[in-house]
Amino acid sequence: MRKIVSLLITLLAVLIHEFPALASDAVEIDCTELINEAPPDVTCQRLTLPVDHFKDRRQTIEIPLLLARATAGKRASQAILIPGGGGPGSPVGFGYLYEPGEFLEFYEPLLAAGFDVVFVDQRGAGLSSPMLACEESVDDFRRLVQAQYDLQQSMQIQLESATRCRERLIYSGVNPVLFNTQQSAADFLAIIDSLNYEHWHVLATSYATAIAQAMLLNRPNAFASVVLDSPVPLDYQQPLSQALVREGIRKTIRQCTRRDSCAQRYANIEEKFDTVLARASRQPYKVKIVASDESGLTRRRTLVVDQHILTAMLFTALYSNQSIRQLPKVIDALHDGEVQSLNAFAEELWYQGVDPDYADGLYLSVHCRERLPLEARFERDHPRIVQALDADSQLLLENQRAMCRIWQAGKDKKLGAAGIFTARTLVLAGQLDPIISSADIANTVDNFSNVQTLTEPFSGHAVWYQSDCARRQVARFFSGSTGAEIQCENATMRFD
Repeated sequence: MRKIVSLLITLLAVLIHEFPALASDAVEIDCTELINEAPPDVTCQRLTLPVDHFKDRRQTIEIPLLLARATAGKRASQAILIPGGGGPGSPVGFGYLYEPGEFLEFYEPLLAAGFDVVFVDQRGAGLSSPMLACEESVDDFRRLVQAQYDLQQSMQIQLESATRCRERLIYSGVNPVLFNTQQSAADFLAIIDSLNYEHWHVLATSYATAIAQAMLLNRPNAFASVVLDSPVPLDYQQPLSQALVREGIRKTIRQCTRRDSCAQRYANIEEKFDTVLARASRQPYKVKIVASDESGLTRRRTLVVDQHILTAMLFTALYSNQSIRQLPKVIDALHDGEVQSLNAFAEELWYQGVDPDYADGLYLSVHCRERLPLEARFERDHPRIVQALDADSQLLLENQRAMCRIWQAGKDKKLGAAGIFTARTLVLAGQLDPIISSADIANTVDNFSNVQTLTEPFSGHAVWYQSDCARRQVARFFSGSTGAEIQCENATMRFD
């Protein structure tokens, strides 16, 4: 019976979406444009694809692609697709300065296993053109984090910057509505159709996992195997509230309290966290940092860190396993009045807030079009959770809704109609991931009939990039290993 239901859902998805199989228009480019080196076993292209795959295909976009050949000594018949970065809005990694071999370092286990690896930026992100970054939001972030505003004032500034950004994009001929998961999935399907491989596999991280699932929704046999790292479920979305942010931080702190050495070194660390939040609410901390401005020159700045900026700062730190290790130490020092203990976390928040490579316009298009309807459904299904949120959380959620009214991205109800995917699948999960919860993992896994989960006990977001063991096991999985063979040792979390 389950197989029949799965088949019906698959057929329905194909009939609803009708993804076209287009040949991409590609021009070879120098790889130094993407990764500042040109290895002999790597080729690079710039692809021209339709802005709208489903209606008017005359207007086009450009997307960069890098193809790394396997190191096994013969032409590979199989390729692994890396469908852009996370976010939505993050680049796949093109455009940064790398040491020789650094860009491909994380993917050596896949290349050594005999696979070619194909990296492609998502439309609207990275070095694609047009790129949906809101310079207006960057300018306003600089203002907000260097002065003291109350929550209402901050939200009003954010709404104004979103308004200016959308007006500029529309004036320049860019329709943000057409930058979404469905169109990105069509981009990637067109790309794999244009490259001659016998079998395709996909390795997607964070938001890119939604694109991978959209591809499967519309072409169930697109990939011989699938790896979803820190996956985003297509049919579930709990709104990110201040309560969830604080709980994400507490989840890591509790790992310290459960280890004798850490608990002794940083006694009462959870209570200290509450104290520093309360202090930040009464009188914001002032953290001095050295950071580059838009011209590349470095200068000293003072960041005004109230409780909202502080929680954002600590939450951002939880993306990195290295920062997770430092969290109890930072909170303990801050509790004792050492404000500059926040320096590294503050510089990371600043860097992310002013990063010109982050396409926050793309984030708004995808979130407003696809994730906000799921949040609304969660709020209807769990009214008590929503009613229990504090006043600031309620205000922040309303701000998101107001932002989406400004952005006018529409709603995509079809994408949430996830079925039972039959592709052989491995899910990577970080136990301390602040973004992807255990409920997110469960809701993703429920949509796959041939799936196993590899959980890293003390890892944060994006397990693939932070675990040598996970990288080795993913290479084995793509090569055909299954079951108990795919596992990682239960490492012990160390705190600084």
